[in-house]
Amino acid sequence: MRSDDILKQGRGTFFNVHGFARLDRIPRSPGIYLFRDSEDRPLYVGKAKDLRSRLASYFRNGSEQSPKTLLMLKKAETFEIIVTPSEKDALILEASLIKDHHPRYNIQLRDDKAYPFVRLNMRAKFPRLSIVRRKKANGALYFGPYTSAGAVRQVVRLVSSVFKLRSCTEAAMANRQRPCLQFQIGRCSAPCTGMIDKENYMAQVRKARLFLEGRSGHLMKELKEAMKEAARALEFEKAAFIRDQIDAIGKVLERQTVVPGTMTKWDAIGIAASDETIFASILEIREGAVRGQHVRRFKAGIERGEGAILSAVLTRLYRELPPPSQILLPILPDDLDAITAWLCDMTGREVTLVCPSRGVKLRLVRMAVENAMQAASVAARDDESWHRLAAHLQDLLYLKKPPITVEGIDISTTGGDFPVGSLVAFEAGRPRKSGYRHYNIKNVEGMDDFAMIREVLRRRLKRAVERADLPDLFLIDGGKGQLGQAISVLREEFPDMRPGLAALAKPSGKEGDRIFIPGRSRPLRLPRYDHGLRFLQRVRDEAHRFGIQFHRRVRTANAMLTDLVNIPGIGPKRQRLLLRHFGSISRIRQASMAQLEMVPGLPRSLAARIYEYLNRGDDP
Repeated sequence: MRSDDILKQGRGTFFNVHGFARLDRIPRSPGIYLFRDSEDRPLYVGKAKDLRSRLASYFRNGSEQSPKTLLMLKKAETFEIIVTPSEKDALILEASLIKDHHPRYNIQLRDDKAYPFVRLNMRAKFPRLSIVRRKKANGALYFGPYTSAGAVRQVVRLVSSVFKLRSCTEAAMANRQRPCLQFQIGRCSAPCTGMIDKENYMAQVRKARLFLEGRSGHLMKELKEAMKEAARALEFEKAAFIRDQIDAIGKVLERQTVVPGTMTKWDAIGIAASDETIFASILEIREGAVRGQHVRRFKAGIERGEGAILSAVLTRLYRELPPPSQILLPILPDDLDAITAWLCDMTGREVTLVCPSRGVKLRLVRMAVENAMQAASVAARDDESWHRLAAHLQDLLYLKKPPITVEGIDISTTGGDFPVGSLVAFEAGRPRKSGYRHYNIKNVEGMDDFAMIREVLRRRLKRAVERADLPDLFLIDGGKGQLGQAISVLREEFPDMRPGLAALAKPSGKEGDRIFIPGRSRPLRLPRYDHGLRFLQRVRDEAHRFGIQFHRRVRTANAMLTDLVNIPGIGPKRQRLLLRHFGSISRIRQASMAQLEMVPGLPRSLAARIYEYLNRGDDP
């Protein structure tokens, strides 16, 4: 059950923050409490073993509060309590509320996105590995999630290379006439051209699966037996191939080994916290080897003390990651029993949290702490550099405050066809992908770039009214005319909003990029090495890239749908049927005859007609 449903059921009890002194009305029970502002938006969610004792720390005179907590209480109008059967239930409800509502004063994962998985499509004739962000019930095998995109790409490259699995798409494989470069350099077995049969290929797939499941010991034992058997049968070429696989896997395991000969499944976590940001470094130790190291960045909340911070970090991390059998920590978290019970219930097995005092476990924790501190040090230097740049942009563009949040707007169209608007978001100089948006232009006909800018900005500002997420600066791709349209939208429709505005025009003749800002008739021209100009160019170019990418997909999809209409028997209803089944235009184009025949409600004769039509001209 989502936290929204829990709150709608009226399980909570509401109180007014101002002048509240009746602590006897708060039960001495486990539960959660939620502070809200005057517009009923959640500010902070907390859990407690004893609600009365915890809330007393907020309302008793003389209790010490951090500046951030005092600011939260100043903004709060009401608070709500929900009593839970146990401390563990309070922990689960707190995590759910934070995930659903993103309260401003809770610890939040800054790069909150889906973790990548390695996908092995077992329904394909010759399965291959790919990287996806979502698990689906489609018969494929999923390994992960991995918390580092770089690590997951390395895993796919390594496993595909060692076990010689294909890396090409279904469409590329279907059209292949001769082996590609991957076969030539010994990284693929070339099933596309019949260089390996299905039985032998699937034997390689099975080995790759064992490796991805972390059963390296079992795999190595099996490979050594197979090599001996091949040698006894005088199949020396096969034995040499298996020997090379053993060597490749052995080198990987040897490079990573820290606890020889053990069946370990640990995570070692280190924390480095400041007033604004928390860095958590996670070392993954599997079967005695460090299989991955990654750092997660959190926005700090009002939690105080290492134990409280660590407790919040653990609940954010392991909502999405599968916890190992043992988690090694620099200190034990607050709510240790509740967190342990939650992890055990979630996994259905024993999970222990340990604070080691000696040996290899202590060394691993120290390594994780050092990594977290190193990440914090690098980020501090980057933040200092960004603050200097933001101050420079403030002076350059005559802004009221440094532009910490910047959003770029661009329009993509081809002769007026399929116009789309793109919006990209940057925060403290870094792209914030959760703020990226595409806008299909709905109310503009023809090539009216000014009207398209007005529509995109109007729709973005309406969302800002609803969510109170107005950026410090809007950067428009264009010149004086586009900037004028943005100014008029704000003046006529959103007079209470005062975001910064600027437009960046592309070079004209020998002139470089020009910056247009409100109140100045002449554009600013800066040296091309100016850091402020280079940042604005980066925002503008990212908006353009994001828009072109989407526009290309829209054009391709429209062309594909137009193409499908030419097939007798395909109308709008069956177009929707195909899209709903395959999920995208590209997957329809890549579908095999067997996959098309599996579409519910699509006659076999029509499936054959579609396949023949989409694959016309593919033969040499």
